[in-house]
Amino acid sequence: MPHLSIWRSWIGTQLSPFYNCCLSIIREAVFDNNDMILEDDIVSGTSSVVFLVSESIPWEIQKVRLHNVLASIPSGSKLPLLILSSDVYDEENTDSSHTITRRLGLHDADMTRIYSFSVVFLCDNDPQLKSNGFLKDDKLREGLLWLAKHSPLQPTVSPVETHGVVLSYLRSSLEFLENGDTSYFGPNHFISIFNAALDGLVEGISAAASTNVNHWPSPEVDLLEKSSNERIFVDKHLPSIGWSSPVRIQSLIRLIKGCKLPPFLNEMPWLKEGSHMGLKIPDQKLALQECLISYMTQSCQMLNTDLAVIEAEILVQTAAYPELRGSYYYIIPRWSVIFRRIQNWRLINLKTGGCSVAYLLEQHLDRLTAIDYTHSIGAAMPLNSGSMMLDLERKISVEEHQTMHSFSTEPSFDEIVEICCNIPLAEQPMSPLPEPLYSSPMVHETGDAPKSENLAVDEDEGLKYNKSGNGENASSAISLFKMDDKLSMLLEKCTRLQDMIDEKLAFYF
Repeated sequence: MPHLSIWRSWIGTQLSPFYNCCLSIIREAVFDNNDMILEDDIVSGTSSVVFLVSESIPWEIQKVRLHNVLASIPSGSKLPLLILSSDVYDEENTDSSHTITRRLGLHDADMTRIYSFSVVFLCDNDPQLKSNGFLKDDKLREGLLWLAKHSPLQPTVSPVETHGVVLSYLRSSLEFLENGDTSYFGPNHFISIFNAALDGLVEGISAAASTNVNHWPSPEVDLLEKSSNERIFVDKHLPSIGWSSPVRIQSLIRLIKGCKLPPFLNEMPWLKEGSHMGLKIPDQKLALQECLISYMTQSCQMLNTDLAVIEAEILVQTAAYPELRGSYYYIIPRWSVIFRRIQNWRLINLKTGGCSVAYLLEQHLDRLTAIDYTHSIGAAMPLNSGSMMLDLERKISVEEHQTMHSFSTEPSFDEIVEICCNIPLAEQPMSPLPEPLYSSPMVHETGDAPKSENLAVDEDEGLKYNKSGNGENASSAISLFKMDDKLSMLLEKCTRLQDMIDEKLAFYF
């Protein structure tokens, strides 16, 4: 490629048996007839600027070209500028440097773009040296060492799975709450924790991107041969090209904020009323399910109606229980468990597409994920280390899979009610389910929701409610033996159904 040179070197140290790859990318700025830079991305990934001056070129032209280069540098880059001159001056070196900087107008330059500058004379005021066409190599080395010393440090960032970072934050927060009494916390409290985790992730992504104003690494590293050792080293240890570009960061933030949960507006006053001897438990159970269905379909627009009905039934059976206070039974939802599952549904959006991986500063990552194995990602994991990331993802997936399947080992809501209240819900008169909230199914934000045709329970084998009322059709009542048999069949079918749903969801969690 013309006007481009890539210097490669491998450097070893006494402290490590491994070699480090050092890449120096030199790119020449080409100007048009109007002294404007021809390429827009000439300074992308730049860490320093070298400008050659000569008495043979009008100083006004050189000044315009230099300031056009400086104007293309992003504000806040604070790069060093090295000016090289092959001319011989009669004055002292300090006076000559002042003359050149004055002619180039450097004292009026934007110091947020150029933080410092130095003038190096390659001929060292030796006319005979220049006449022979030779330059002093030690002077050039001196200038390059000055550039290396004053070049800004690149941000130390680590690639993370956005899904895993949010889960880590949630796990630390929820474990703290679940060690105490969670009955004082309502659904909106756990919604706030989830949204705060997403806000923390957005804050970390924005902070990391703000430190990379010059868009490092340079896009020219993509020109390295795919099979070369240098390219393998770059792919392993450097962030991807354009990781902090405004377009990518804005898209990433928009997708993450789109995962936020809306407030839970249904106050459910009947939960506080309780039920004398548990007689209203069946109706209150259905009302709780309807609230969850409404939240997942209308408020979140997360699931279609058919799948939300199944999910609400699972949530009530596994994350709610009746509590006796005097002669009244109260339904106590375990909101931490309910919203952990809802949050898992929501986080599916972070498992695919362009928002699955982000880059965070090490210090921000340590603050955001201050628990067990994710606490040391930034400090211990090599940049872009695939094995560490796979281990992290595998560990999170196993824990989430175990959490989902652990529900089936506990008594269901109906079993607890039947034991405590002596009310088999299958035989009790119940109010019919209200009309579906939506006539047409909702779809997931990132694609079609899973089909529900194969998830429906066969009505002939399912639970049929007795709507006869006050025992007027007692002759048609199902015998206790048959009812137990039907309940066993239904429980077995529900268990298979729940295991099937968990198995499908385990891919995401």
